[in-house]
Amino acid sequence: MHRHFVVTAVVALGLLATLAGCSQKNSESAPATAGTPVAAQIGLGQLSGHTYTHDHFKLAVTLPEQWYIQSKTEADQLRQAGSTLMKQDANGQAIVQAAQQRTLTLLSSFRHPPGTPVPFNESLMILAENVAFLPGLKLGEDYLKLAQRSMGSMTLKHEFEPIQPGLKIGSHQAARLKTRLVAQDNAISQEYYAARVGDYFLVVILTYGDDAQRDALHVILDSLKAG
Repeated sequence: MHRHFVVTAVVALGLLATLAGCSQKNSESAPATAGTPVAAQIGLGQLSGHTYTHDHFKLAVTLPEQWYIQSKTEADQLRQAGSTLMKQDANGQAIVQAAQQRTLTLLSSFRHPPGTPVPFNESLMILAENVAFLPGLKLGEDYLKLAQRSMGSMTLKHEFEPIQPGLKIGSHQAARLKTRLVAQDNAISQEYYAARVGDYFLVVILTYGDDAQRDALHVILDSLKAG
């Protein structure tokens, strides 16, 4: 499988959840992620109150009490709703299939429960992608270059800022890609952070509609511990 296609899986998960959250539509039940290959390899992590931890990545992050944290089943339902929105994209269905095999949603959280009639519902997602068969893909900036290429091939058109290296996810060296698009009458800004951790890329996706939401998300990100 070409690595460009594999990275597209993480892009799809972030974009699908974002579009589904903005759509304010309900979805039908979908299989839980617990049966995916990646989940079998590293586990799903643990949620205690509003604190999520994952032993494999030595990861810990606490969300504000008012935030909504999705269950694994809810995260899959949201992804299924998003996949309906992606049918217009020529690569949409193949992207979703790749995501199910190579990536795992560790944490999917929203400022309000999905479907709440607010102008924009900001979110924070943490995902893991298995890239064990790509030992040469080591740097976050290289990974994000592939992610940018994936987004550039989609029907929805993104605007990109230059990839910024020298950042961190916890103690891991990371890079950041900032994007902007307009979908369903919403101006959507996203920040993708990527760091290689062993056989995986750990990816954090922040999604927001204005500067105040961005700043609140950065407070959460700055408190995240990993490694």
